[in-house]
This record gives sequence, structure tokens and C-alpha cells, in this order.
Amino acid sequence: MNENQSTDVATAEEVERLSGIRRLQKRIWAWPLAGVPIIFVAGSVRPEYGLVVFFVLAAFFFVLTTQHMLARCPRCQQYFNWSGGRRHKFADACVNCGLELGARSEDQARLH
Repeated sequence: MNENQSTDVATAEEVERLSGIRRLQKRIWAWPLAGVPIIFVAGSVRPEYGLVVFFVLAAFFFVLTTQHMLARCPRCQQYFNWSGGRRHKFADACVNCGLELGARSEDQARLH
């Protein structure tokens, strides 16, 4: 087993919900990376357009980060990224129960 494979076994539903948390993490990184060039292009057409695009993208970024912050672990039902006031925005595992984002389903574990 290589270091990128998880030893944690999860149900199919848990794996599906974990993939949703992974997608949110990727989108949070993608918005600023894609948004900055879009803002510059819009701003080069007219400065007001750049400002409007900035606020629209900022609103989407706020929604994504809020969804990610409120994501719950499929196993323990606690917040995936917080525990007792401690917050880890890009945790690879639930900070409460330790369920890893890369957990494999029971079927996948049987195949390996």
C-alpha cells in the first residue's frame, strides 16, 4: 500500500459524503486561482466590470467556505473541520473521529 492510500474503511455513503468535502476543498482553491485572471480581464474592459466580478466571485467564495466550514463528518456527525474551538480548514481527516478523506469503501478494501 502506498502512502496516498487510506487504511480507513468506510461505508459507501460515507465515501460519497467524503468526496463532497474533497470537492469543496478543491473548489475553494480553484475560485481564487481562476477568479483573479477573470477580474483582470473584466477590469481591462471597464473598471466597473472588474469590481462587479470581484464582488460576485467573493460572494461565491464566501458561500463555498461556509459550506466547507459547516460540513459534517459522515461517521461521527460532528463538524469535520472543528473540534472544541480548534479549527483546521483543510484537514485530511475528521478532527473529531479521525475518518480520513481518502477512506475507501468496504467493496474497494476487499479488492485490494
